[in-house]
Amino acid sequence: MNNYVVDFNVAESIVCPSMKGYGAMSDLICSSQYTFHSGKIYGIVGECGSGGWGISYILCGRNWPKECEIKINGKVVNRGELEKVGWYVGEGVRHRNHFFQEKSVKKQIEEGIRKSGVSSVEDVIRKFHLTPERLSVQLSILSWERWRASAAIGYAHNCRIFCFPWLDTCYLNDMITNSRLDIFSDILKQEGNIIIIPTEKQGTIEMIADEIIEINNPRFGVSSLAKEVVENYRKDGIPK
Repeated sequence: MNNYVVDFNVAESIVCPSMKGYGAMSDLICSSQYTFHSGKIYGIVGECGSGGWGISYILCGRNWPKECEIKINGKVVNRGELEKVGWYVGEGVRHRNHFFQEKSVKKQIEEGIRKSGVSSVEDVIRKFHLTPERLSVQLSILSWERWRASAAIGYAHNCRIFCFPWLDTCYLNDMITNSRLDIFSDILKQEGNIIIIPTEKQGTIEMIADEIIEINNPRFGVSSLAKEVVENYRKDGIPK
């Protein structure tokens, strides 16, 4: 696989990421510039709504703010080009037709391999430790194995940037113990992919991440205006 260097540059934006069966959020991204390299797991650390999920959502092509520039290996790409190499971990193949019935995990893997030729169905099943008895069901029916199966589908489609939704510390701990995030993210990393995992605290993610990016969103610090309002109230009482 070719090495990937992804340059991310976005002005302050409001993004509303979501995931079917998982949740949704209004995310305020401050003006940001980051560079991501192949073969690395990135922990994007920041509190809920401070931009981590939004960054991940953009990098897999799910959103495209007005003032946004993304380069892959020095070349500016558009949203369509990014969608071809980005993968939203937790979901399966997207279809524009809302009435399209979701295919089984196995059929989505087979579909990807037919297009990409990266591997074999058996190799993907073995590599991501998928349960053979569960391959015939839809991804949305699975519980913790959903995350591993989703990563396997993206791998079969030869995607290169694997982006997670924002995970609170409790859910991240559970994903490691129940889905073995540590194993399947390492598999993706060793294949030269970029893995983006936004979360709230550094403690757990630093066990598996190669690099930590702390979001210093000024809107999520202590507001001097809010402090002034409270101090004036304590001193003068309710404004007339």
